[in-house]
Amino acid sequence: MYNSKKIILIVASITLILLAISGFQNRVNWTKKGTIAGQVTTVQGEPVADAAVMITGDSPSHKDIAALTNDRGEYRFDELIPEDYTIMVNAENYVPQTQHAHVEAGHVTCLDFSLTILTSNTT
Repeated sequence: MYNSKKIILIVASITLILLAISGFQNRVNWTKKGTIAGQVTTVQGEPVADAAVMITGDSPSHKDIAALTNDRGEYRFDELIPEDYTIMVNAENYVPQTQHAHVEAGHVTCLDFSLTILTSNTT
């Protein structure tokens, strides 16, 4: 009888420890965030500076975030909640582009854009 109580106590203790560890691991993964980064260039491969890049998340609580590309056409959004995003790029004299991407915790999602010059139809 004494041995069965001791075994039950040991099994219960191990179970509680495993539950605590798995709960902590879930909390750590939940708080991790991801990044979307890339470069905006022309179709000829030249960087597009000062292009407006805006991302929108799929969750209702997500706020739109916008940034401008640097002189090398690079942009970066850190601390993003893992989910699906829509990324829109708009630059003066270029056709706007939209792409979709999924952000994973602890990862960088690379997303490059190649813009075409906007042509006007004049007659």
